[in-house]
Amino acid sequence: MKLQKLKADIAKFINFRTAGLGIWNSYFLFKFGLYYFSYIHLDILLNIIMAALLTVHLGSRLFHDCWRLFLGVLAIGLLYHDSYLPGVEQILTQQRQLEEMSLDYILNFLWDFISFPMIFAFLGVMLLSWFLKSYLRVTTVVFLTLFALSCYDTWKTGPSDAEKAATLMAAAQTCAPAGGGGAPGSGDIPPMTDSPTDKNLEKYVTRFFAREAFRKTVLPGRLEADFAPFDIVLMNICSLSRDDIRQTRLEDHPLFSKFDVSFEHFNGATSYSVPASLRLLRSSCGQETEAEMYKGRRQECELLNNLAALGFTTSVYLDHNGVYGEYLSSLQTLAGLSGEPEDPELLRIAYRSFDGTPVYSDAALFEQYLNSVSRNSSYGNAAFFNLISLHDGLHNDGERRSLDFEPRLRRLLDDLSAFADQLEKSGRNVLFIMVPEHGGAIAGDKMQFAKLREIPTDRITELPVYVRFFGKQHQESQIKLQGRHSYLALSELIARSIKENAYADPDSNNLDSITRNLPETAPISESTNAFFIKYGDKGFYKLKGGSWTPYVY
Repeated sequence: MKLQKLKADIAKFINFRTAGLGIWNSYFLFKFGLYYFSYIHLDILLNIIMAALLTVHLGSRLFHDCWRLFLGVLAIGLLYHDSYLPGVEQILTQQRQLEEMSLDYILNFLWDFISFPMIFAFLGVMLLSWFLKSYLRVTTVVFLTLFALSCYDTWKTGPSDAEKAATLMAAAQTCAPAGGGGAPGSGDIPPMTDSPTDKNLEKYVTRFFAREAFRKTVLPGRLEADFAPFDIVLMNICSLSRDDIRQTRLEDHPLFSKFDVSFEHFNGATSYSVPASLRLLRSSCGQETEAEMYKGRRQECELLNNLAALGFTTSVYLDHNGVYGEYLSSLQTLAGLSGEPEDPELLRIAYRSFDGTPVYSDAALFEQYLNSVSRNSSYGNAAFFNLISLHDGLHNDGERRSLDFEPRLRRLLDDLSAFADQLEKSGRNVLFIMVPEHGGAIAGDKMQFAKLREIPTDRITELPVYVRFFGKQHQESQIKLQGRHSYLALSELIARSIKENAYADPDSNNLDSITRNLPETAPISESTNAFFIKYGDKGFYKLKGGSWTPYVY
């Protein structure tokens, strides 16, 4: 009797009925649409379980409402799981940086994340579901679709390995285009001819880092007696990729025509500031993993210190205080950056950063540099600049809304153009290298919304890197290096400029020999939580601990 009563109580508490999903049909139909257009992936098993749970009705009205609320939270979590947004563990790794951000910046970021077209699309799906329920069982359609997708995932087959190999063989020919040296057969970039399976991509990346560990740029042991000295400027700019320039339609800004050399396919190899600047300052060696970089210093890799050993003096100019993300202390600890930055607090404030700290005027910072070198008649200064005036979340003093990217980029390019004119008028010999850190991802794509940079795709890491030899006769036509280059090419360019005594004859045109066959590097990038490779003409990514997957732009 007690057992029968217990069964009766359970039956009363939980009532399995054949009622449909109701409003939840819209949820699944909307996700099917997102999946079809590659905005999300679908964990089929979890979605089938979710749909099944939504058919469970509890007998008690109170418990049923609580059950529905619980399932609503699970449904939101499942949508997040199916999206390409960073996982909870990835967010937790950035906890310290998040705590330093202002509330206004976080709210602005979340507001920008809201997609009104997606909201309207969901409302449209709800109306469609309501209309169709009079003509067919929408719940049946949802379950049939889920089971069909499950069968498709189980049995789907892609192109044969032979077809993939043929495609990638052709694509590999464009991986290192002619004109900058380092074609696939040169040994700089191993051929990308194997099919892009998880195993093959992992093997390729492992082999890549093993090879990079032995690559180095060697400066001369001493300067020749007839060496014509020059200054070096490394202009490191946060949040600027070639894609960002295209999105703002500023490709034809006058600044870019003032350079002698353009690296057309320069890979910055990361999507965050500290590792980007570390890679530049440690560019006398091949590309390292982030784990290797953060183990400690490698003095043979430290570009500025290698220059200092030749007699160059070094200086540091920042348009910020260098505190956020332990930026400055990391460069000092891991790249041997010596000396304190020139005092920016003497400069006027241009913006307020996302954490409320001042961002100083770049034009005033350039003027500070010019005043400093003008007081010194001798050459041989290597200056490292870092600018964050394009970083997301900057706002004017007393305002809360973040400033748009395009006006800030235009202002920075104008300031750099004026700086270039002043350097030319000064008559000083200056090897000027503009090398951004990473892109700002202002456009976003299907897998990462605008400003998100967790996966370091080529649209984020392909940087506008330019070189100008001020003090030498300006090139009539710009040298456009078409190879796949990275930081090792920059350190080699500096080394050749010293070895070949680039300024011995200001009127000579010896840039061809300095830029010919610079070392190339396979387009592999890394962030704290992900790797990305441009394998042939296709992108693949891997979350750390996961497997290689095609990237959907």
